[in-house]
Amino acid sequence: MTEASIARARTAGADPLNYRHWPHADASLDAVSFLFAAHEIRHPEGRQALFAEALRTLRPGGRLLVVEHLRDLPNLLVYGPGAFHFVSRRTWLGAWPGFALISERRLTAFTRLFLLEKPC
Repeated sequence: MTEASIARARTAGADPLNYRHWPHADASLDAVSFLFAAHEIRHPEGRQALFAEALRTLRPGGRLLVVEHLRDLPNLLVYGPGAFHFVSRRTWLGAWPGFALISERRLTAFTRLFLLEKPC
């Protein structure tokens, strides 16, 4: 997260959420959602840390909802080269070790929903 706007926010006193260390106890949440946001963590290691924190903080049987644009043909046609900012379906499917994929479906021609569950 090296964009100039992030740097400005930090110098202005903003306290951005640290996606590697959430302020929640282990197994304390019933549900977590990442809506059009997880792809903003550009490095795979960062995304792994994000999903590891979700896994840590969810109770057994807790659910994680991920909604994202994909790096695919429909988004390439709409966003052009901007679609390369998104992550491929294959990358998402490998991004959340420890979770079980409960459901996956298209919300629109350009967005996909993944519903994950922390095993009991």
